[in-house]
Amino acid sequence: MTSEALNGERLLTLRHLTGLTQGELASRLGVSGGFLSHVTAGTKAFPTSLAQAASAEFRVPQAFFTVRTAPEDVGPVTFKKTSAARARDEKRVIALYGEASRLFRHVSASSSYRASGLPKVEPHEDPEVIAQTVRTLAGVLPGAPIKNVTRLAERLGVGVVHTLDPDGHSDNAHAGASRPSAVATRPLVALACALSGAEQRFTLAHELFHVMADQDLDRGLTLVRDPRELRAHRFAGALLLPRTAAERHISETLTLHGYLKVKAEFGLSVGAIIHRAHDLNLISDRRQKSLYIQWSSAGWRRGDEPVSVASERPLLLDQALRRVYGRNYLAKSSHDTGVPAQLISAWVEASSDMSQDAVAEVVELPRGRR
Repeated sequence: MTSEALNGERLLTLRHLTGLTQGELASRLGVSGGFLSHVTAGTKAFPTSLAQAASAEFRVPQAFFTVRTAPEDVGPVTFKKTSAARARDEKRVIALYGEASRLFRHVSASSSYRASGLPKVEPHEDPEVIAQTVRTLAGVLPGAPIKNVTRLAERLGVGVVHTLDPDGHSDNAHAGASRPSAVATRPLVALACALSGAEQRFTLAHELFHVMADQDLDRGLTLVRDPRELRAHRFAGALLLPRTAAERHISETLTLHGYLKVKAEFGLSVGAIIHRAHDLNLISDRRQKSLYIQWSSAGWRRGDEPVSVASERPLLLDQALRRVYGRNYLAKSSHDTGVPAQLISAWVEASSDMSQDAVAEVVELPRGRR
């Protein structure tokens, strides 16, 4: 590794991953803050000795510092987040997403899996129509529950990572992440923290919409009421609970506990189902307000709803890594991509105890198959 091959900008990525300030990072590496600033900006050469010291101190491969920004890595990362999200944690989530996205892109292409099969979405296209198109592409029967949203995304060539921040350094105010891009043919959607099964499914669907519909973003989406966020929310509801199914199960007189049966069958929270029912004009404004009051009074707003929805597990990233590098892929894949081995291990850990026969099925699906 030569000094010319090193990219000083990666020191900024390291800062964001570790949550350190410029001064704290400089102190850990035994250099001045001013010198580190110059190296990061590219106005001074990046000494190989500094890269070696950073590699040892923070357990990152030396290849971490040779990574260059690819076209797919340009553009804002979208978040499903709360108003309590902190800037430091947002930078960490963005940095983690960048590492995971680069890793998936590399192994997906190297394993010869097909590129994403997501549909092209026209501006202002109805989220209800888009949801039905995606369901059809994935072979889900009209009105039927989607048994596994993670597998649906993976079957369409989209990478999925659960618990993007394995160390839990972030504030759990960021739920999901994606980077919509017109040039990304192997996109990734990620969950930034641990979520319940119902929240997992809805958040992944939400981010899947951004990947398809918001490829022209020039800034991050920070407001919950942003029209693009509302469209992503509507798509997620339509994907998980299509109109025909909602009309079959929900009426103005359905009790709050009746919504639990819908949750059990379709795998989204009661809160999301109430919202969906109102969106479809199946319940009135007054009934929606009444149901939300009951929902909150029962303590369900805090995520303590009855009827658990099983958590899902990604398969595709682990499967692609094994296909490219074999069973003992951590060291080799880390060396090739520059992604820290401990991150790769954490991202695939959830699927490591799955049957070796389980596959993500990144192939053209027969019509009508679920």
